[in-house]
Amino acid sequence: MSNMDKRREIIDTGIELLEEKLVARTWGNISARIDADNYLITPSGLDYTSMREEDIVSVNIKTGEYTGINRPSGEKGVHSAAYEVFDDVNFVVHTHQTYATAVSLAGFDSLEATAGSPAGSESFDITEEEIEKLGGIALADYGLPGTKEITNACKSALLTGAHTVLMIHHGVLVLGKDKEEAMKRVKLLESICERNVKRVIKDNTLNNYLKALNTCPEDNSSYRYCEVLTDKALIALSNSETEIFSQLDDVSQMIGTKIVTVDSLDKALKLSDNAVLIKGVGALIKAENKDDLEALKVLMNKMAIVKLYTKAKNVKAEISIEESDFMHYDYVTRYSKQNIKNRKI
Repeated sequence: MSNMDKRREIIDTGIELLEEKLVARTWGNISARIDADNYLITPSGLDYTSMREEDIVSVNIKTGEYTGINRPSGEKGVHSAAYEVFDDVNFVVHTHQTYATAVSLAGFDSLEATAGSPAGSESFDITEEEIEKLGGIALADYGLPGTKEITNACKSALLTGAHTVLMIHHGVLVLGKDKEEAMKRVKLLESICERNVKRVIKDNTLNNYLKALNTCPEDNSSYRYCEVLTDKALIALSNSETEIFSQLDDVSQMIGTKIVTVDSLDKALKLSDNAVLIKGVGALIKAENKDDLEALKVLMNKMAIVKLYTKAKNVKAEISIEESDFMHYDYVTRYSKQNIKNRKI
C-alpha cells in the first residue's frame, strides 16, 4: 500500500469511528506504520470529516520528530510505544468508546481467571477465545492526555503482550497488523463490554423515553442550539444524583468538572452550563453550533452509562478537580478554538 493510500485509510477509519459513535468530534486518533522507523498519524484538533491526505503527519517512532503541515496528535507517544513494542503492528486506533470506557473505570482483577464466567456471575464475562481475538487485553494506569505518564502507563500495559489496552478515564488503545484487524478488535471489545455493563445496569432501573426539545427558546441568547436528551441512562441518573463529578477526560474538557441536577427545564435553561441533568426527564445540552451539540450528545450518553456502571460496581473513579479544571480551561482557551479554525464550513 502506498503512502497516499495509507493516509486515505486513516481518514476513512476516522469517519467510521464517528459513524459508529466510538469517538465524538476530534477525540481519538489513528495511525499507520510506514516502515521500521516511521508512522503516519492524525493531526491535532482537526475533525475527521474535513481531513485531507496532506493533513496526516509523519512521526519518527524513536525520536518523536515529525514532518507535515500540522502538528501530530498529542497522543503520539502512545502510538510510538505501540510500534516500538510490537514489530508486527502496523495500525493503531485510540477510541473513546462508551462501554469499554466504563469497564476501564471499574476495572477487572484477572481476565484469565474470570474468562467464560456465566451470565449471572459478578465476574467479568469474557471467553478465552475473545481474549485471543483481542490479542490480549490489559488495563493502563491514568495519566493526563499527551503526557509522559499516559505514554509510560500504556507502554507498561503493552509490554504484557496485550494488543488491546483499556485506558482509565480516557478510552481504549487497540493495535492490529492492519486496519481490518484493529477495527475488528475495537468493535469486539465494545460488544464484550456492552454485555458486561448491561448485566450490571439492569433494565428495570431505567425509565421510559420522553419527547425531545430540538431548539433553544429565543430568550436563551447564550446558545444557538439546545436539545433535551431522554436516553434511559440519563433519566436514571437524573433521578439518583444531585451532581456528578467528571470521570472522563473528554467530559472534563468539553463540559467541565461537574454536572448538576435541577428539577425543571426552566431552571436548566437559566444556567450557563452547557449540560444539565433534569430530574425525571434526562438532560439538557446547549451549544453554539451543531457540531458541538452532536459531540455533547455522545459525551452525555457515555457519561451516564459510565457513572451508572461504576456506581453499581461501587467504584469511586472521579478525576481530581484540579486536573479536570485544567483540561476544561485548556480545551476552552486553545483546543476548541483550534478546531473551529481548522473546520471547513
